[in-house]
Amino acid sequence: MTLIDQSPYEWLSFDENGALTDSAALGRVLADLNSSGAADLVVIAHGWKTDQVGAGQLYTPLWENVSKSLVADGGPAPQKIVVVGVVWPSKAFEDDFDVAAAKTASGGTLAVPPAVTGDGDLDPAALDKVIDGYRELVGSAQGDAVAVAAARNTAGYDAASAADLLNVLKAAAGLTGGQHDSELTADAAGLLKDPVTILDMLAPLPNLPVPPSVGGTLDLGGALSNAIQGPRAAIARLLNQFTYFTMKQRAGTVGRKLGADVLSTLTPTHPTRLHLIGHSFGARLVTAAAAAFKPSALLSLQSLTLLEGAYSHNGLSSDFDGGQSGAFASVLTSQLVDGPISMSHTHNDSACTIAYPLASRLSRDVSQGLGDAQDVFGAMGANGAQNLPAAAYAADQAMVEGQATYCLTPGKVNRVLGDACISEHMDVTNSDVGALVASVLRA
Repeated sequence: MTLIDQSPYEWLSFDENGALTDSAALGRVLADLNSSGAADLVVIAHGWKTDQVGAGQLYTPLWENVSKSLVADGGPAPQKIVVVGVVWPSKAFEDDFDVAAAKTASGGTLAVPPAVTGDGDLDPAALDKVIDGYRELVGSAQGDAVAVAAARNTAGYDAASAADLLNVLKAAAGLTGGQHDSELTADAAGLLKDPVTILDMLAPLPNLPVPPSVGGTLDLGGALSNAIQGPRAAIARLLNQFTYFTMKQRAGTVGRKLGADVLSTLTPTHPTRLHLIGHSFGARLVTAAAAAFKPSALLSLQSLTLLEGAYSHNGLSSDFDGGQSGAFASVLTSQLVDGPISMSHTHNDSACTIAYPLASRLSRDVSQGLGDAQDVFGAMGANGAQNLPAAAYAADQAMVEGQATYCLTPGKVNRVLGDACISEHMDVTNSDVGALVASVLRA
């Protein structure tokens, strides 16, 4: 039996269509549950740009801190918790060109911006590397089609060639045909606009009036006006946009399969509580799993924990922006989670506060409220769940350094402000986040 800290541990690895890549893995999970007499099953999912090694670097320290908190404050015993680490194909290429240029110009920590030619455009070799990365993400056949369509635009694009590239990318990203959730349906609809909008998507972002309260340490307003220009940079920018769509699509697909086809088929021999934990796009994955999960007499969904979730802060809402419904509103309206729905959020997380809303707003229409609670494109990890009935919320609370336990209300949405303990998007493996997750398991 493999252990993560003191708990039995198994991997569940999925392909891009949400199918298990190891058919025996689920049997090992069930054997661990039944042989250990575990009362709790914890499933953890990572975000994008992560492989199994990277996932382990997230799961291991996170769970070690959860275990320490459980042992210090009265269980449940880690030995009686089976932990499953999800791996899903989320590798994305490395550079978001506009944000990379912005952070570098403002003294941020992101690496040197990509190679630029004398005319201020992206170096051709750098574009080839981006196209190769996209091919790795979506597969060789679709990637080859993207490369051919991109080549038509490298000397300069027009409405026809841009529309051709856009249609190829839509197919590669799975945004053609019917969609399984409202967030993706909105994406697909937004991509069917006229060629002027398509060309606008290829253009650099405008000067952003980012208020100090949102991404305050990043001087994005002045830096983005110096973003890389030219057709090759435009193609790279559009490919980055579609990496985001591909990951959002894939997280939902894998999550639905995890919930409906994997977890719902588990048959423990004793009552077992299921806990779903997701970081970044993994939060979208586990929320999709919660929406698709079918409980049984011996396996119930006890909790849902979103650590800096990279999906819409309206995702759980059944009524926002003039009557729209979030992709996972049924999680609340159908009361699918017996215990607490908990989420960390902070504007220290520039990925959720800045990058997520920028990637979401296809029209490039930015406002003073970029990334905040009033931004229709805002993320869970920045603001927590928004536009829910007042009765759906527990009292908001803040994460406090060194605090051992948190009072989380079952059946409610528990928003926990992480300003004091979460410094950026990946800072979710520390002892304070561990204490929050342990409190979820004790609830």
